[in-house]
Amino acid sequence: MSGWLLRRAAQAALTFVLAVSLAFVVMRLAPGDPLARLTEDRPLAPETLARLRARYGLDQPLAAQYGAFLAGVARGDLGTSILRDEPVTRLLAERLPATLLLGGTALLLNFTIGIGLGTWQATRAGGRGDRWLTRVVLATYAMPSFWLGLVLAWVFAVELRWFPSASCATRCWPPTPAGPRAWPTSRGTWCCRPPPCPS
Repeated sequence: MSGWLLRRAAQAALTFVLAVSLAFVVMRLAPGDPLARLTEDRPLAPETLARLRARYGLDQPLAAQYGAFLAGVARGDLGTSILRDEPVTRLLAERLPATLLLGGTALLLNFTIGIGLGTWQATRAGGRGDRWLTRVVLATYAMPSFWLGLVLAWVFAVELRWFPSASCATRCWPPTPAGPRAWPTSRGTWCCRPPPCPS
């Protein structure tokens, strides 16, 4: 038993290292300069670009960058976002609640609807309802997922407005000149507990 656990732990560690390494390689092989977004509005002086490259470690050899990246991941430090100038872990933590809400809701709906329809179909095996449900399920599986997702988003978010179509805001939005900003902000979009703006 202990040997099996050790092998599984070693496999998990190896998979994690390979995934992290692949992410590093893909980002480094991507075309363009990582600092290009900072120079879109106005060009930066060569001295400023040199300081930024030194700050983010882009002036180091690729092997040194890879080692620093692995060491940071081992400490739980994913570096600093070049575009936002904030720690990546903080940006991920800010978006984690919305991700958990979306993923948890999807899992809950999948299990609830799947178990309910499966039980209903099992009790009516061979009947008309069983045949129709089988056709509907097969037709749904045959549809492209990206197209079906857009259709469902349009129906339930834009038309019925049961779910948000764009985002779940967690930041403070200041009042408009006409008064406090309305919630929902527009057709088909709503926000989760908009925080009050500081006075």
